[in-house]
Amino acid sequence: MKARLVGFRRSKRNVYNNYGILEVKNKEIASLIGNKVVWSNETGKAISGVITRTHGKNTLLAKFKKGLSGDALGSIVVIGPVHLQMKKIAKKKTTKKAKKTEKQKIKKTTKKKTESKKSKQKTTKKAKKTEKQKIKKTTKKKTESKKSKQKTTKKIA
Repeated sequence: MKARLVGFRRSKRNVYNNYGILEVKNKEIASLIGNKVVWSNETGKAISGVITRTHGKNTLLAKFKKGLSGDALGSIVVIGPVHLQMKKIAKKKTTKKAKKTEKQKIKKTTKKKTESKKSKQKTTKKAKKTEKQKIKKTTKKKTESKKSKQKTTKKIA
C-alpha cells in the first residue's frame, strides 16, 4: 500500500522531521497502526519507520528511525511488506532522474554552442572595429600630411 508524506509533526516553533504525517486513501486507517513504513530517495537510500497512531480522518503519524529531509515532502511512502515494492519505486525514480539529467546535458551543450557562436561574433566585431579605426587613422594622417604640404607651398610662394 502507498501513502503520501504530507508534512512533519510540529509544534508552534519546532519541526520534528523524524515524525511524518502520511495521507492514505484507505478508509480503514486504524488497522494500519503498527505496520512498517519505508521512504526512499532517488539514489535508493531508504529510511524505515513505524506507524504509531492516527492523525485525523485520512492521515497517520509515523515515526522514522532517522530524520527525513525536506525532499521527502510530497513523495510516496510504502506501507507494509516493502522490500519488493521499494525496488520498483526506486527504479521509477532513477529513470525519471536519468531523463532529467539527459535534458540538462542537452541544454548545457546548446548553451555552450550558442556562447561560442556569440564569442566568435564578438571577436569578429572587434576585429572589424579595429580595422575601421586603423583606416580612419591612416586617412587622418594622409589628410594632415596633404594640409601641411599645402601650407608649406603657400608659405614658399
